[in-house]
Amino acid sequence: DAATQAIQNAIAGLTEPADKSALQELVDSTAELNEETYTADSWAALQAALADANGILDDPNAAQEDVDSALPVLQAAIDALAERGSDPPSEPSVPSDPSDPGSGDPSVPGSSSDPADPSDPGQSVPTSPGTSQPVASGGTGGNPYTADFTPLTALLILFAAAALAVPVLLLKGSKKRPE
Repeated sequence: DAATQAIQNAIAGLTEPADKSALQELVDSTAELNEETYTADSWAALQAALADANGILDDPNAAQEDVDSALPVLQAAIDALAERGSDPPSEPSVPSDPSDPGSGDPSVPGSSSDPADPSDPGQSVPTSPGTSQPVASGGTGGNPYTADFTPLTALLILFAAAALAVPVLLLKGSKKRPE
């Protein structure tokens, strides 16, 4: 009876071997790529994805899920290969100092993160009639960076009202009970 159960467990544990053909084809397609053509970072990312893919290909017990998850990773690494000397994809300018909204890369037109910076040629800033002052884009007090806290204020008032209502309701409930 124990031997039969062991055999049944072994049979239940058998799985169909993973189909690795698509992964093998993708790995094989990288053989013609030349390291000297691509940037060091993009080549290193490809090599890491290839190492993972080859590990799965070499594993006789690899699950189909492993194969299926390695395919898009390797394809993304291939697609992300950047040729040496080519311009990298442009990234949005991020202020180096979050407290200073104008601290983007000043050498790049339009990179200033200050929408009211009239010296930025990438911006078109509306001005008040008869002045060179920028028009406030919303909020209060003419500061375009001022947020509207009306919803937050309403929520705080609602919580305060609920906090006051709970003791009142508890007091009313205790008066109705006869002692």
